[in-house]
Amino acid sequence: MEEMVSLGGDLGLYAEEMEPGTHAMWGNYPQALTHLALISAADILASSARRAQARSPL
Repeated sequence: MEEMVSLGGDLGLYAEEMEPGTHAMWGNYPQALTHLALISAADILASSARRAQARSPL
């Protein structure tokens, strides 16, 4: 997750496409679906971490 967040441009925006080798951003900015997917992934990871913490003994 940290790597994906670090790949955003100066304003944290993502383009339509990204070159896998160089991580160069191609296309138009911003792309709502890319940002929505990132937010969704962050929410899933946070929920998973909360569930794991709730199950762990103190």
